[in-house]
Amino acid sequence: MRTESFRDVFHPEDSERLRPERDAAISRGVPFEYERRVRRRDGQYRWLLVQYNPLRDERGAVIRWYATGTDIDDRKRAEDALRSNEESLRLIVDNIPGFVSTANATGELEHVSRQVLEYFGKTAEQMKNWAISDAHHPDDRARAIDAYKHSISKPGSRLIAKLAIVEPMASTAGSMCGVVRSVMPTVASSAGTTW
Repeated sequence: MRTESFRDVFHPEDSERLRPERDAAISRGVPFEYERRVRRRDGQYRWLLVQYNPLRDERGAVIRWYATGTDIDDRKRAEDALRSNEESLRLIVDNIPGFVSTANATGELEHVSRQVLEYFGKTAEQMKNWAISDAHHPDDRARAIDAYKHSISKPGSRLIAKLAIVEPMASTAGSMCGVVRSVMPTVASSAGTTW
């Protein structure tokens, strides 16, 4: 009767992927860690965080390696579910026929929908560094800025406000159109309100 080797419990794909990294770290004698799948006694593979630390003698030479394995399978599944939920939400938001954005309590943009990016011809990173007030019609700019500042002036409070403004805005082509903007708090906490 054949006895299973300790190495047989590791997922073969992970062993091939991690072997060069592990060998390099051991040859350098430095602590390292990685995530890999390990088969339990019931045959199910679960993710472990494996951490290696060297024990050195008085001259600094590695005389032994200590390894720990922490089951992180539930965390990995939760992260996968969160990524999937975020992607689903992103798809929903990107298919709303209008402009959608979120900002933190200080007014910094956190997310903008695909329609916003396409309309203004900017990337998400460019939008974070862009004064959207530049797109407002000059006659409406001051009123729009004041209304927005007023709507976010009480971070952390349970401010219930809805601001709807119909205002002309310029597209990348320079044409003007009417945009209805609603500013409403969605989350209020001690850390601030998300808009």
